[in-house]
This record gives sequence, structure tokens and C-alpha cells, in this order.
Amino acid sequence: MRFRNVFAVLWPFLFLLAAAPLNAQMGTAKPPVYTYVAQWSIPRAQWGDVTKMLQSNTAALDRLVADGTLESYGQYETAVHDPKGPTHGNWFQSSSMAGIFKALDALQGNTASNAQLLGTGPHEDLLLVSRDYDAHSGSFKNSILRGISVEVKPGMEQQFHDAFDRIIRPVLEKMTADGAVHAWSYHNEWIVKDPGRVTIVFIANGPEGLDRYIAAINDLFAKNPDAVGPLIAATAPDSRRDFLLRVTAMRQK
Repeated sequence: MRFRNVFAVLWPFLFLLAAAPLNAQMGTAKPPVYTYVAQWSIPRAQWGDVTKMLQSNTAALDRLVADGTLESYGQYETAVHDPKGPTHGNWFQSSSMAGIFKALDALQGNTASNAQLLGTGPHEDLLLVSRDYDAHSGSFKNSILRGISVEVKPGMEQQFHDAFDRIIRPVLEKMTADGAVHAWSYHNEWIVKDPGRVTIVFIANGPEGLDRYIAAINDLFAKNPDAVGPLIAATAPDSRRDFLLRVTAMRQK
């Protein structure tokens, strides 16, 4: 069973996620940050139990952010479900694979002690890498993560990424500077499951921040309806995956 999770919030007609390989992202690229995502599909009767389990990871993850091992972490509940998709999950980010594995080791005991709970439904892990990102420092609760994931057509990676840089990045940067957005990132798969797949995620400052972003995107395309053309042209048909998550806790270095 495959889940499609992790991260980007763009207006419904915006296919802004497809894929630029790392060598196509040089102009604005930052040092790579790796994101490990773990997600589960848990029966509704046990949602409270898995929420408590995720919360019990917080102390260990806080220590790893404080000592510089991790750049960030977050925990979430799916807000819009599908019959086969995940209901809960978490992520953590590091600038090194050593940091990723140190975090996995730190959480291993809690995961093992909750094996019966976590084994009640399907599970998936993702390992992503990003060179395009921004975030506020601090701890946040009750944020909203909106994501869109697509596959870019072979040979059109540069067109897609250039269009993202030209059209979407300025909106994300402005909304982050204004405080409507806590964080955003443009991800490639580091462990590749679907070649060419890109996921862009956006963590809004509550539902109000999400509304502000939607309004900004709608205004952008109302004024320039053709702007979305290069993004759509570079996206493989029927490859789009959307997700909307309630972030119950997150911390950013």
C-alpha cells in the first residue's frame, strides 16, 4: 500500500510541484536538508492513542533540535482523508544523514513499545531532500500543512523549476515574511519511489494563514491567467496528489 504525503500548498489549479532534479536547482539552491516522514493509517477508534504516542516523542525531538542534530520536527493528523491514505504521521529534518539516523535511534524505543498500535494499519516512510526552503524559528501548534505532489515530464525539469522560481517562490517568501506562513519547502525524493516526483509543502499560521495564502495565489492568477501554463505543461497527466494536514506540534531551529 502506498501513501502520498508530504508537503506544498497551492491553489487548486496550481501544479506547482513537479520535479527539478538537484542539478536543475542551482540558482537559488541552499545546502541540502533531508526530511524523514513516517505515516500510518490507524483505525478511528485508536486515533487518541496514536496522538498520545506522537506527543510522547516530543521531549526526545526537542533535545535533538536543541543540540543541532535536527533542523526541525513536526507531528500531524490528516484533515482530509481518503480510504487508503494515512491518518497520522511525523517528520524530522536534518542537514545530514547522520542526524536522520540519530533521530531514528532516539525514537526506536517508543516505536517498539507501541508496535501493536502502529501495526493496526498500513505504514509508509519517505526520505526527501530539499535545497529550496525557508522557515521561522520557534515552536508552533495548530498549524495547517497544505501539500501538492506531482511528477514532472522527463526533460522539462528546468522549465518547471524556473516557473516555480519566477511565479510561486515570491508569494511563498512574502507570506513567510508577513507571518502567514511558518515554513515552506520544495522536495525531491532522496529514496526514489516515483522518478521525477516533487512535493512542495507549505505550513500556514493556522487556517487564517492558509486563507491569506489562497487569496494571494488567486489574485496572482486572476491578474495573470497564463502564468500557470509552464507549470501545467511540465506536469505529467494524472500525477497530482494533494494533502491537507493539521500540524499538532512542530519546532524549527
